[in-house]
Amino acid sequence: MRAALFPALLFSAGCCLLPWPRSALLRPAGVVVVRDGTTGAPLPGAKVTVRRFNLGPPPATEDRRYLARTDLQGRAAFTALTSREWVLPLMMHGVPQWAFDVCVESTGHAAEARTWLIQRHWQGALDADAEPRLVVTLPPGARTCREIPAWNELLVQVDSRPPSESRPAR
Repeated sequence: MRAALFPALLFSAGCCLLPWPRSALLRPAGVVVVRDGTTGAPLPGAKVTVRRFNLGPPPATEDRRYLARTDLQGRAAFTALTSREWVLPLMMHGVPQWAFDVCVESTGHAAEARTWLIQRHWQGALDADAEPRLVVTLPPGARTCREIPAWNELLVQVDSRPPSESRPAR
């Protein structure tokens, strides 16, 4: 009995690598609403780019990117996309933390970038059927997403494929 206790104690202390599968969100479900900064009217045809990147373990790198155009109501809808990934929960830095940024561009308007905070719905939530929405108002100007320093930091780490193609997990 005591002979089996020592290996079990070492295993539970994290001395062994123990991969664990989990469901990872590749693309959030929700709607990005784009409005004109001067009139408040919806902006049809605006380019909405959603990128997924890891916050940690360091360094932060962009993993995937998705592109959509707004409809006549200024809405770009995204459906959820999930996948299974293997993590090492007993190891320091063994579980990646994913985040989502959105950048919106439209002709005659300055691009705007936002972090899209995604919350998991839990059972019994007051408004569990509501779709996550992000409203972005574009001021007049000519700035592109590449000219926004915070957005541009991770772009250099992405390969040269067009942004409409999703990026494979690395």
